[in-house]
Amino acid sequence: MKISYKIIFSIITSLALLASCGNAKNNTEKDDLDDLLDKHIEEKKQIVDKAVQDILHSIPSPVELASFVQSSGSAYTNELLNDLDRADSYTTDFQKGLGLGAYGADLGYVNLYQKTGTSLEYLNGIRGVADELKIGQFFDYATIKRLADNSHSIDSVLSISTEGFEKMSNYLKEKKRSHISMAILVGGWLESLYIATYVAGQSDKNNEGLVEKIGEQKIILGDINLLLELYKDDPYVAQLTKDMRQLKGLYEKVSITYEYSEPVTKEVDGMLVIESNTTSIVNISDDLLKKITKEVKSLRQKIY
Repeated sequence: MKISYKIIFSIITSLALLASCGNAKNNTEKDDLDDLLDKHIEEKKQIVDKAVQDILHSIPSPVELASFVQSSGSAYTNELLNDLDRADSYTTDFQKGLGLGAYGADLGYVNLYQKTGTSLEYLNGIRGVADELKIGQFFDYATIKRLADNSHSIDSVLSISTEGFEKMSNYLKEKKRSHISMAILVGGWLESLYIATYVAGQSDKNNEGLVEKIGEQKIILGDINLLLELYKDDPYVAQLTKDMRQLKGLYEKVSITYEYSEPVTKEVDGMLVIESNTTSIVNISDDLLKKITKEVKSLRQKIY
């Protein structure tokens, strides 16, 4: 059977058109898939960012724990502070972040006891490390230094100091350096816990309230571990997670139970506010407290 060249040409043309349509369809599907993946990645990033913010807001300022130390009636102990000379040994930005957080906690502790001379030394130490991290511009050294000389301005000093660290943290997150922001937070929390556990271990003081506060750090440590998990691909975070594993294991033995009571409605400044009456009961043995104290000291020496 004879087939004309016109028919052959027609078949070839048809096949070519089908192929081009198929390629166009495949390209369209690929573009749609890429758009979908981009959208998924962006949504995931937004979820992670929201989770980070929620966790950060749940972690109290180191000053809060330091205030419990002061209210316990414990005398000021200069030897508890992170040595300013150690800043010279910080080789990575992550380690500098940990150290900066520790110095911030120390500054809060020093100011609570109104040790002006030491406060100025730690202000200078904070300035040095913060400048190396290129975030020193967010800490109001001049105002803090001026207020530190006035014992009646202690609340303002603590407030401005805390605000400065918050500004540094926000800037780091904006610049995609959230792991440094997290390092500052962990360093501050661990340093304040170190001071608290040391003071609680003094046998001549009635530190029941402080011991309970130390036990409650089980919840905070859980939040910190969630934060570390979000940045687990970072090698420095992975190492920190490994270093904190022992402390996490000890805190798992702390028991926290809750007693529920009906909330109370109160009027505050013309607005109705619901106040929770649920209380927590922390159970932490003397032996466990000693083990936590020892581990916190060891961890502190290791990471900053």
